[in-house]
Amino acid sequence: MTTKPTRWLASRLGRRGAALAVLGVLFLLIGFQAGVTPAATELGPRFLLHTMLPAPIEALLWVVPGSLALWASVHKGPGPDGFGFNALVVPVILQIVSYLISFIAFLTGASTWPYALATALIWLAVLALVLIIAGWAEVPTGYRPRRGWRHPRD
Repeated sequence: MTTKPTRWLASRLGRRGAALAVLGVLFLLIGFQAGVTPAATELGPRFLLHTMLPAPIEALLWVVPGSLALWASVHKGPGPDGFGFNALVVPVILQIVSYLISFIAFLTGASTWPYALATALIWLAVLALVLIIAGWAEVPTGYRPRRGWRHPRD
């Protein structure tokens, strides 16, 4: 079911652009949260690499891709919006690697937190979502050539 605001957004940005804008805003919010929230001093049994980064660096790892995705979603011109999707992949891969290393630490006995694999799989699903949306073809706008018009290559 579509609503008037979603139809308006899709008509202005297209489906890829609308999805890119939503993901860009989401990544910006994650980045702002990472920048404002103080770092956890006690993680308990967890061993997470991304928590060892300074807060400004971690915030930039989310804000820069989110900003690029937003810019790519509204960018008008002949260039593709693929760089916006490529930018969104970077922080997600960092999260996946961080949680996989934490799971390996659990398997070797260096950590007692067994849920890192489940979290890595959740971030893998987010990565799959970004890549699936990046592979969408844009829906035609309804433009129809004049009757009798033929493409020059025909």
